[in-house]
Amino acid sequence: MSNPYDNGQYSILCRTGDIARISTSGLLEICGRSDNQIKLRGFRVELEEIEAALESHPGIAKAAVFAEGLEDHGRLTAIVVPVRDSLGSGDIVALLRHTLPSYMIPSAFRLVDSIPLTASGKIDRARLPTVSYREAGPGPSAEPRTTAELILAEIWQDLLGVSSVGIDQNFFDIGGNSLLSVRCVTLARKAGLTLTVAQIYRTPTIRKLAADGGAATLHSSACADRPLPVSPVISFSNRVIGLDEHYTIGGLFFLPGDILNIQTLERALAQVVYRHEGLRLRIARTDDGLRLTIGPSVAERLVEEIDLVGMTSLEQRKAIENNSARRQRIFRFDGQTLLLNVTVFRTSESGDYYLLVLVHHFVLEGTGYRLFLEVLDAAYDAAASGHAALDPENIQMLSPWLTRLEHYANGEAPSELGYWEGIDYGKFNLHVRDTSSGGASFSDEAARELHYAHLEGRIDEANCRSLWEDQAKYHLEIDKEATADLLNIAAKSAHCADFDVFLAGISGAFGRVFDNYSIWIDTLTSTRGRLFDDIDPSQIIGFIGEFVPLALSLTGTEPRADRARSIYRQRNALPRRGIGFRALKYLNRDPDVRTRIDRLPLPTIGLNYRPGLQRHFPRRLLSQEPSPLWIGQDMDPAALNYLFWFSVGYRAGHLRIETKYNPAKVGYEVTRNLCTVLQQELMQTISELKRGGHTFIHE
Repeated sequence: MSNPYDNGQYSILCRTGDIARISTSGLLEICGRSDNQIKLRGFRVELEEIEAALESHPGIAKAAVFAEGLEDHGRLTAIVVPVRDSLGSGDIVALLRHTLPSYMIPSAFRLVDSIPLTASGKIDRARLPTVSYREAGPGPSAEPRTTAELILAEIWQDLLGVSSVGIDQNFFDIGGNSLLSVRCVTLARKAGLTLTVAQIYRTPTIRKLAADGGAATLHSSACADRPLPVSPVISFSNRVIGLDEHYTIGGLFFLPGDILNIQTLERALAQVVYRHEGLRLRIARTDDGLRLTIGPSVAERLVEEIDLVGMTSLEQRKAIENNSARRQRIFRFDGQTLLLNVTVFRTSESGDYYLLVLVHHFVLEGTGYRLFLEVLDAAYDAAASGHAALDPENIQMLSPWLTRLEHYANGEAPSELGYWEGIDYGKFNLHVRDTSSGGASFSDEAARELHYAHLEGRIDEANCRSLWEDQAKYHLEIDKEATADLLNIAAKSAHCADFDVFLAGISGAFGRVFDNYSIWIDTLTSTRGRLFDDIDPSQIIGFIGEFVPLALSLTGTEPRADRARSIYRQRNALPRRGIGFRALKYLNRDPDVRTRIDRLPLPTIGLNYRPGLQRHFPRRLLSQEPSPLWIGQDMDPAALNYLFWFSVGYRAGHLRIETKYNPAKVGYEVTRNLCTVLQQELMQTISELKRGGHTFIHE
């Protein structure tokens, strides 16, 4: 239709079919649709089409379908009036597979005596979830039988913590999510099945995935011989946050006895670096910012050996700590330096080693680092046994992903500019009264002492206050029961995820401390899940993630549980999951677009939320967990240019929250108070969700 409000920019309006209301504050709130179309895991679904397919079954007299849970991990439930009581879900699914795509097949089937109707004789969809029912029994084809089905069933059982899996069960109904879909693809590929995250979203059952295993198309490329597009996350981290050469990810692994053969490790590492172009990333400084290229095959030795035999245990420990700390600062942005360092410390005649693996963080994020360790582990085993390593054709490369981001920034993303310009940024102002601080010297000595204090459980105020002040941070932990409740919220009942609950806690804390519940916050987000239909970056060994800003409008008058649900809905409304804000800023080539996006303010608070990653993606090398020894500071601690930065992790059953503050703008006492209130808000939000009858599943 013609736009009656056109000012020369947008002459056409499109009817979306959505029903909305506008609040007194000017916020447009989506209430539903004028038809029965829904969006589920990225797919448009017509409920009437499913109902017609169900009613074509000779054993079904009448059917209705509704959606439960979050869009990303929701499910379809069918309400059916059976002709016979013996009707089983397997019979229904067998028929639907011939007429509907997998994403339109319901995950649950409820047998009822009648379908609720409105006064006009139409299906009363609002009453469908409350109808008394009995579950349809499983069909005879529920158990895995083929080799591929058995492999996937074993992966799902281990990954999702369930005792058995039927081949027609939906991955997202039994605990799957975006992060676990990435892990599922990793484990399936290790077992010889070539799957993609997009396949899991499109056909989330073992039956269909096993049938399609090996049919996925993976994007690969030869090594790039030209400068690569610089991902927005790297540009922003370097230009604005101040992260530079001293910024690493890695770990130290103790390998006792005869586990490690250095020559075998050298061959395996060289092979992995050769095959995965992202590990050969070179970074150079230019007048226009950083420049990325893929370096050639590495000719020099990749593994450095340091002999510590003959030293006392204490001397060895100090040598390992000091050498590791120095290596945290060895990377250079000169366009030539390999941004990967592997050092082995020999500590006994019998072959005990400490193995240090460091990679610049612009090369790998958390998932990429774990994938690298797994690939290196597999390559080492193959080299030791004389077997062939992974076929290069099955390796996903970094170059196509960066190119795809650039195409998005100059193609689709400009149409999202209106969304970002339409936000009322004034509502996110923080009334921070404390503008003076001091005492933060960011010393290595304090960082080391704090590291061991945390390991030993000495993290009370009396032991750690001076150390926290030196590092401009505050640390708190959530008890095991509350952590389990938070991390195992059943999304289909609570209508929000644990991430939303944590954001609700932040909103509550900022509202109580700084008088504003609405927050404009950066979140470091993985983009390995289903983002684009034409490329699957889930298994790329590289940095696959972006800073996504969230503009969360909240009043503080809503119940805390509703606050978490509101946050989920607002996150879900983001175009392309929010990556466009910085894609436009750093990859778009139109000067006018860049000028418009540059006018918008940046968040002053940030969040890296990674409990799921740390729970489900182990950091192991040659079957060994990381050593607890201190290996130095992994970044310039004075660089993080946020008022507050929250790093949330998981360890030994506890949620761990580390809050860094900018000592030039805010002090320790204000930060401690903020974190104390955050802990209270989290506990109260979790309690509200429990009182509301929502499901928490304890492992």
